[in-house]
Amino acid sequence: PIGRCCDGDDDDDDAIVDCARRIYEAMEASLEWQKETGTPCHLRYYGWLGSKPNLEYVVRTHCPKTVYRRKNNTDGREISVFPFPANCSDAANDDNEEILLDQPSLPPHSKVQQQEQQHQQQEQHIENEEEEERNKTHTKKQQGQPHEKAGGTLIWGAYAYWISKEGHEALLSSLQKDVGALLWKGKRMRCHKVKPIDKVLPRRIIAEMEGGIDCVHVTTHPAFFRAPMLTSQIHSQWDAEFCKSTEYQMSTPCVEIECDKSALTWEDLWLSANERSIVQHKKDNGVWLTMGELKTMHQSLTP
Repeated sequence: PIGRCCDGDDDDDDAIVDCARRIYEAMEASLEWQKETGTPCHLRYYGWLGSKPNLEYVVRTHCPKTVYRRKNNTDGREISVFPFPANCSDAANDDNEEILLDQPSLPPHSKVQQQEQQHQQQEQHIENEEEEERNKTHTKKQQGQPHEKAGGTLIWGAYAYWISKEGHEALLSSLQKDVGALLWKGKRMRCHKVKPIDKVLPRRIIAEMEGGIDCVHVTTHPAFFRAPMLTSQIHSQWDAEFCKSTEYQMSTPCVEIECDKSALTWEDLWLSANERSIVQHKKDNGVWLTMGELKTMHQSLTP
């Protein structure tokens, strides 16, 4: 979260207050939007991330077009929310039209099964696209190679979110009725794998709850960020790229509040001693260390 570890500095309290303020303002904006449209929010993100191309699309294109303009917001420079970005620009289109990747709506009861099948096909299509992108990286034998264009699941992260009681119940019911929704299999894969929960959450909520993507809100100013070099259990080769994406996200807010206060750095986050050491090593040497490498380095320096 935003905020430094307490070291007796009064500024620490201010940073923690800023974290709470971001949460409170996002919640208030979400509730205002809900009251204005009549569409309840069932999933709200207070922390999120994505590849840098995806973040650039969200910040420069999706958010400006879809962000909720609060009634008491006179200049558009205020913390708010925008609907979950379930679409991306079609690079092949000269007019840069947006193509819908996944936006199901609640159908009549007689068409529920048909709609569910279509939703599963859309999910499989997205998974296949992401699998192809990973295969390209492995083919070039360059682990950690960054994505070059926006696509797939545009944002993800299940480390700071709120879900309504109705949304949670619908999510559990949906997964209990269709266990296969937790699994996926790429074109070149021999067996199925379990989907990451941060991909399951928004897709299931969008599919099950009335309102579609409008019932999933994302804050313009995250209050929580991915820790530096947090070891991924499924894509550890991307850990350094995740750090680059986080740095871009901190330095380029969706909506600027005050030019001298909207941008953040690693120093503004509440990090552990090891995480601060990793950030400092990156500053001094230009290279990101894993936790394992940091531990080895400390052991080698210990007499």
